[in-house]
Amino acid sequence: MKYGPVSKSMTFLVELTVVILVFAFTSALSIGLFAGAHKVGTSTGDMNIASLKVQSLAETAKYAESPEAMSKLADPTAWPQYFDKDWNNVEFEETSIYIIDVAFSKESKSTGIIASAIFTASATRDDAKPIFELEVQKYYPGN
Repeated sequence: MKYGPVSKSMTFLVELTVVILVFAFTSALSIGLFAGAHKVGTSTGDMNIASLKVQSLAETAKYAESPEAMSKLADPTAWPQYFDKDWNNVEFEETSIYIIDVAFSKESKSTGIIASAIFTASATRDDAKPIFELEVQKYYPGN
C-alpha cells in the first residue's frame, strides 16, 4: 500500500483537533474540581456557623442554676429553631433551610442530679445528617 504525501493543511487540522480535545478534557476536570471545592467550602461554612449557634445555646443551658431551669430551656414553643440559608432566624419550617433542636434529660444519682442537653444542628431535609452536635452535662449536688 502506498500513501501519498500528507498535505500541510491536513496535518494542521489533526493537530488542531488534538489540541481542542486536550483543552476539552482539562476543562472538564477543572469544572469538576471547582464544583467539589465549592461544595466543601459551603459545608465548612455551614459547620462553622452551626457550631457558633449551638455553642451559644449550650452555654445558656450549662449555666442554668438548677435542673428545672435547664429543662425550662426545653420549652416546646422555643424548639426547634429554624434558620434560612444565611442562618437568620425564621418562624416557619417551610421557609427554613437549617434547624437546631435540643433533647433534655435528667438522671438522678444518690448524691445529686446530672442534667444533659444534646443540641443538634442539621439541614431540614429528612435524610440530612447532623451538621454539628454538642452535648452539655451539668451536675447538680443534692436531691
